[in-house]
Amino acid sequence: MCILLTTSAHHQYPFILISNRDEYYRRATSRASFSHQNPQILAPFDLAKPTHGSWIGVTKQGRVGVLVNYRDTVPNDELPNNNNILSRGSIVTDFLTSQLAPDQWQRQFAEKHGDILEKVGGFSFLFGVLDFQETDLTSSPPDNHHVDDRHRNSRSSITPRRIRSLKIISNRGGSSEIFVPSQDEISQLHTDPSLCDSPSINQHAAPISTNNSNDNNSQSQETIKSLTDDPPSTIRENKSYIGLSNSLFLSPWPKVLIGENLLTNLIINSSNENWGEQKLIKELFKLLSFNCFKKSKRPTNDDNFNGTSTHAENHEDDALPFMESVAEEMKSSIFIPPLKTKYYHDPAYSNDPYVGDYYGTRTQTIILLRHDGQLTYIERTLHELDCVEIINPNDRDVSYSFNIFKERKIFEVTKLAGEPIELSDTNGKRNTVANGDHNGYKHDSVDLEPSDFDFNDAFEDVSNYADDETSVYSRSLKP
Repeated sequence: MCILLTTSAHHQYPFILISNRDEYYRRATSRASFSHQNPQILAPFDLAKPTHGSWIGVTKQGRVGVLVNYRDTVPNDELPNNNNILSRGSIVTDFLTSQLAPDQWQRQFAEKHGDILEKVGGFSFLFGVLDFQETDLTSSPPDNHHVDDRHRNSRSSITPRRIRSLKIISNRGGSSEIFVPSQDEISQLHTDPSLCDSPSINQHAAPISTNNSNDNNSQSQETIKSLTDDPPSTIRENKSYIGLSNSLFLSPWPKVLIGENLLTNLIINSSNENWGEQKLIKELFKLLSFNCFKKSKRPTNDDNFNGTSTHAENHEDDALPFMESVAEEMKSSIFIPPLKTKYYHDPAYSNDPYVGDYYGTRTQTIILLRHDGQLTYIERTLHELDCVEIINPNDRDVSYSFNIFKERKIFEVTKLAGEPIELSDTNGKRNTVANGDHNGYKHDSVDLEPSDFDFNDAFEDVSNYADDETSVYSRSLKP
């Protein structure tokens, strides 16, 4: 039940992406770090499968990939066994390690895997190369690369930039392209003539089918066609706020619509109140902790449960509902509190590496790209063991920061020189502040007080209108 939310509307950060990973707590996962196999990749890795894939990651040069599973209408036990066909996590790492342009990578991916995609578990994959439309900054950072902290939040000191379009592909519903400029915007952007040749505004691309039929085979056939067409059949979207969860991109779950509206309000507030980066990060984590489960003192298995408190005593097993009993409620909640699974205390699954007793939101990620190319990646890990206790706040955040345009120059120079590309510093810092620039990699921890982790007070109580689409979507954060 994962979710990602992204926006191109912030004046200082043309690209913001936040994500919750909902997963079995037992599933072995490494925290985000630079890969030893490919030191250009920053990502967490799934250790349960030998492929060690990922669901989210970036490269130092600005490639980004985020994958969410699609909730198949066909029961899991009726889907073909795909363990030896294609790991969904390997899709993310394959794109991040590739040097191909996104369009080329998509065609190669379709040619290589097109005949087996319908047998792979459902997924939607957002990917692309982070860049700006107004100015060609791929060769070098702008003159104001080092911006004085006193002026970083001043709108007058920042040249507005718009992120180039990114792609979404799915093996259950075709292709989309997001952050595409409107025709009015295109007519106003004369600073980048190459934009006229961009596939983002390719007018002869036909829209894909958005059939939401339960016939999984018909969806897969349409998907194969859309991913292998030349050019691919693509829906193009110029909204500034985008969400994606475990349904098709064009058929969003309520949590996606809630998230898009909350993110809209948050960005507007951040602009009006001139928030600094730390304030923005705190509020983004609060948004990721938005919980629509109804509160109950002693819920039964059929009740909703507001389980976002960080205190373990509030998570007594007899008070936790089973995941299957709240499956529909999970479609509306951005944050998923600890839930018991159908494998709960089942000895037959006591050593299973993929499933376990508990399920819920276990990892939260924020990616910020500043107008000068400085990328900040922050990961918060809530659960690493198969139990309801949340990790100590002093040991759950990892952050990295580097400039993607500077890294592109280094990468190109190193590649031309024929030298091996090495990483100067691969370890992120946890809850320690390093004010220096360690070879371009700043590891500045998010300085949050323990009180900031109390999710119960972060938002208005939505329990009375969690199912009221017209009211809950317009709710904003508390001031």
